[in-house]
Amino acid sequence: MESMQNNSFATCGGTFFFDKPEGIKIIPRNVQNTKISGTKREFMELKKQELLVQRFADPAEKEKDSTCVICGDKNTEVFIFPTCRMVHYFACEDCIPKILRDGGSVCGFPGCENDTLLRDEFGKTVEQHRWEWVENSSTTVEPLAIDLLILAIPELLTETILLNQETVVTLDNIALSDVLLFKLLEKTKIVVGENVSVFGNFKNEDCIRAGMNARELCLLRPASFPWVQNNVFFMENIARMPNDSIKLGSVRKLELRDYAVNALPKLVLHKENLMGEFSLDVWSKEHVSEIIHADNNSIWFGKVKKMVLRGYAINVLPKLVLHKENLMEEFGLAAAKEEHVSEIIHADNNSICFGKVKKMELYGYAVNALPKLVLHGENMMEEFSLSAAKEEYVSEIIHADNNSIWFGKVKKLKLSGYAVNALPKLVLHKENVMEEFSLDASWIKEYVFEIKKIKDGSVLLGKVKKLELYGYAINVLPKLVLHKENVMEEFRLEVAKEEHVSEIIHADNNSICFGKVKKLELYGYAVNVLPKLVLHGENVMEEFRLDAWIKEHISEIMKIKDGSIRLGKIKKLEPRHYTTNIIQKLSLEYVE
Repeated sequence: MESMQNNSFATCGGTFFFDKPEGIKIIPRNVQNTKISGTKREFMELKKQELLVQRFADPAEKEKDSTCVICGDKNTEVFIFPTCRMVHYFACEDCIPKILRDGGSVCGFPGCENDTLLRDEFGKTVEQHRWEWVENSSTTVEPLAIDLLILAIPELLTETILLNQETVVTLDNIALSDVLLFKLLEKTKIVVGENVSVFGNFKNEDCIRAGMNARELCLLRPASFPWVQNNVFFMENIARMPNDSIKLGSVRKLELRDYAVNALPKLVLHKENLMGEFSLDVWSKEHVSEIIHADNNSIWFGKVKKMVLRGYAINVLPKLVLHKENLMEEFGLAAAKEEHVSEIIHADNNSICFGKVKKMELYGYAVNALPKLVLHGENMMEEFSLSAAKEEYVSEIIHADNNSIWFGKVKKLKLSGYAVNALPKLVLHKENVMEEFSLDASWIKEYVFEIKKIKDGSVLLGKVKKLELYGYAINVLPKLVLHKENVMEEFRLEVAKEEHVSEIIHADNNSICFGKVKKLELYGYAVNVLPKLVLHGENVMEEFRLDAWIKEHISEIMKIKDGSIRLGKIKKLEPRHYTTNIIQKLSLEYVE
């Protein structure tokens, strides 16, 4: 039984399902119970005869004079068995254990030194021999290829059958395992009727059950779906299948890749389902050739905690409907090519409702999908991240109107690369308190090509606890406006190249107001920006760090008058390297 179970992909009530190149082979209980042989010796005799027929024109003549290679006993006196698949020598039952102890082969012919025939066959149990011959032996009747099958629990199946590309399989009032469903979709013609559901099951559990209601289905193991390769039959079956025709019950995690994504409109989730994770991965356009024609807002997904769409799967987004009270922990989109967003880019702005989202990350061309999304009016986002390494990744979003994308309250906002240019498009809640705000434009000045055109003081950030600007993003500083009552925990500027400050260096001194700051860190060429900043008159700074490892980092600040940079009260000052030379430029009061 164990051998049969290991080779089959599904079982049901003692019936086994095998994935064969020609189709799905089903061996029922009564065929398995047919007596082929009763003892281990009889099975080994069958194997010996099979090898003799394959190797010799006159098998009987070869066997007649055979003797044991160890003790010399003749075939007429004892049962002997080949020591290799090429049948160079034989060994008797009594000598086989000794051969196995000594290494398993006594044949010295080239290619036979590592032959494991003796170990394989002698080590099998009677049951293992039995199932092998049921499935593979020439003594088994060829399976009957059938044209039509109404799939049911196989209690009445009386003979081995083959389901192939010509077989029409009807599913009606039935529940079947995820593995069996996908094998049928790939290798037969499926007709889906009423009350069809799919569940997940471990190997050796029944793969077919009677039709069930939603409550019963939710008690079973959730389904998962295998990877589907380029399969014409699968796509044809999906195209014929009615939408919302396969019930899933309770699902905690759903991952679909490539062609399997097209099954999505056919699935029905329980109306109160709460999914922990949902992901779609599609990297070829034909993989979404069917689902792309589904109506927008036609696929109900209820509540989802984490959703990640990659590649062409992003175009599926307008098709999905989430529960109106959904609170998503994490939402991610990643698109490496422009065609990955070729469909969604034509959707109306503010047309895809996503309710409340705690963490959102968009990468590559997916950044252009941002204007299409609508978040709940009371949304509180823990983290929002946009990353765009190429200008074309933001080719659409930069044409959106400024202050046109509502984002409500955000605790952590990070924009990298060309995504920095999306900042003026965002609208934050007027009472927003941001824990961390970061702009990273470290490599090329084009990262800020669009945002530098807007007026100074036009980007309202509200209250920010931690502000970090890297590279060319430091030139965005004059554009930002903080809440007049803001108290910043940490403000950090880090600049490695002189051109990173090529714009801001021309701003007037004392022109950039930053209110109260507890910790201020300036590194590299950012030190030269210090005269541009204005702190609150009553500010008490906990810590102020400066680090300039080459003298050019302080070239601008050295030109101004001593004592002209008013920093107010400071508890701790840490100048490093060349910044010790600018202490006289500072006007400050040390306090405990």
